[in-house]
Amino acid sequence: MNEQIREAREQTLKALEPARQWYATLQYREQVAVAVLGAALVLMLIYLLMWKPVLDARQAAVQRYLSQAQVVDWMQDNAEVVRAARSGQRNTPTMQGDWISVINASASRAGLTLRGFTPEGNDAARVQLEQQPFAPVITWLQTLQQEQGVRAAAVEISTGQTPGTVNVRATLRRGS
Repeated sequence: MNEQIREAREQTLKALEPARQWYATLQYREQVAVAVLGAALVLMLIYLLMWKPVLDARQAAVQRYLSQAQVVDWMQDNAEVVRAARSGQRNTPTMQGDWISVINASASRAGLTLRGFTPEGNDAARVQLEQQPFAPVITWLQTLQQEQGVRAAAVEISTGQTPGTVNVRATLRRGS
């Protein structure tokens, strides 16, 4: 093993010999400038190859943690509703009046922005939300069912561009 290390060291010194000779031919001021630039290059490489990836990974982990904590909070807040739904208890009041305006108003109250809204007959509508926080979207869909009697007949959820956000396409139906 020591033989291999010594041999690798000798090869490295041999490969660096032209650079050492070039450095020796420089004036003192030039040698200082080259040494300072070399040190700056080493520090920059350490930052770019080691420090920055660690910082970026840490920031991404914090964002994932916060997003998951929000989901857990929502789940804990709505555990009773899920248990009631599993046991077959249903409380679906019927909606009176213009149900499409009720959907728009409830989305606004939930702090959500509907990106698209297409009525499908008298009892269904397709809605589209983009880059909306996950927990408020799920709470809004749940509130529509519990308070307005509007259920999500089909829901497609995909992750948004920023952590904790989702894109949603859903078909909402009123009544049973």
